Amino acid sequence: LDSAIADSFADDFNRCYGGNRGLSVQNGNLTLNGDILIGAEQSQIKTIYLPDLKIMSDSCLYDPSALTKFEAPALTTMGRYCLSYANALMQFETPVLTTMDNHCLYQVNALTQFKSPALETMGNHCLYYNHALTQFKAPTLTKMGDRCLYHASALTNFEAPVLTTIGEASLYLTESLTQFKAPALTTMGKYCLYGTEALTQFKAPVLTEIQNGCLCFTDLLIQFEAPLLKFTPLHLKHLNNPLKRTAKKIIAP
Repeated sequence: LDSAIADSFADDFNRCYGGNRGLSVQNGNLTLNGDILIGAEQSQIKTIYLPDLKIMSDSCLYDPSALTKFEAPALTTMGRYCLSYANALMQFETPVLTTMDNHCLYQVNALTQFKSPALETMGNHCLYYNHALTQFKAPTLTKMGDRCLYHASALTNFEAPVLTTIGEASLYLTESLTQFKAPALTTMGKYCLYGTEALTQFKAPVLTEIQNGCLCFTDLLIQFEAPLLKFTPLHLKHLNNPLKRTAKKIIAP
């Protein structure tokens, strides 16, 4: 970790493991009773497995440049700026995580696996500028803040069955997105799904509010179903895609 940055990882670690007599260093790795908690190469953290960690404070693991895998099976809460700029991170496994604060997993450009099936809330700028993630499945997510999954250019599949709110500019420039499944969605902030060039269908059966700039430049979109949404002339002005020319395919009052 960069010693010039005020990182809370040492404090969080010591709250869980400080004073534990089972800790030892073996072949450059920090182990507990034989299990590798922190795997390292050339004094850089490569892997983290912390089975007892439940809360990450603000700026925990900020800019861990060499970290490739993070596993925390008991983690429930992430503070702001956790795992920001983890540019080598490819695997993230937190099966009981419920809350991510702002700027978590910010610019983690190599992340291919995101496994947080219990996630309920995402703050602003989470998973911002992630260019390797292809699938996002969050079965319990209800609220997504502003600019989450912003320019997730490889994302093809988004599934959030109980998501109700998407903040401003989330899923912006997700150019590869072909599947968007959020049947409980009621509110979309400005510029959501802007530039989703591969999306052909959008179905939101209970959507009631959509802000300007949403679904702009979705050039392949031919079917839009939002039966509870009331379009205004201003909304139509900002729909710069084939919907203007295929109005019969719009299902919205």
